[in-house]
Amino acid sequence: MNWQNVTIDNIATIKGGKRLPKGHDFSSTESTHLYIRARDIGCGKINITEPVFIGENTFRYISRYTVSEDDIVVTIVGANIGDVGFISIEHSGANLTENAAKITVNKKVCNSKFLKFILANTYTKKRFQYIASGAAQGKLGLFKIKSFDIQLPPLPIQLKIADHIFIL
Repeated sequence: MNWQNVTIDNIATIKGGKRLPKGHDFSSTESTHLYIRARDIGCGKINITEPVFIGENTFRYISRYTVSEDDIVVTIVGANIGDVGFISIEHSGANLTENAAKITVNKKVCNSKFLKFILANTYTKKRFQYIASGAAQGKLGLFKIKSFDIQLPPLPIQLKIADHIFIL
């Protein structure tokens, strides 16, 4: 089996979330625009216990910062740098906080469930935290995620591994 050392940038696109524009705020009143915060991300999942939403006017400003099914999200600032979540159909279309980044894999070379399995473990979280350190408040910049290296087996092996591990 020939595993390759690759950077995330070689197998996916990485994009940051977005802060609410000045003068806009969250609402606990349900709307069609769910907002995923850093506290909702962890253990390989999105677990929203106190949902917040944004209105249509706010959504117009940040509509390019949504997540899609099979995206992987990683917290990039704060005490929980390196927490990972997987976007299911339930959260597809939600807006993403500026405190996280989304990873969208190139499905021709990488299985998103396999990559989530690789990223959502204690060892990887510690690596993310280490490379984010060095400032008063650590930050896992997008360029650091892009250059983060992993071992990647051929796609058929990734699929077999993802099918045999209950990772959602």
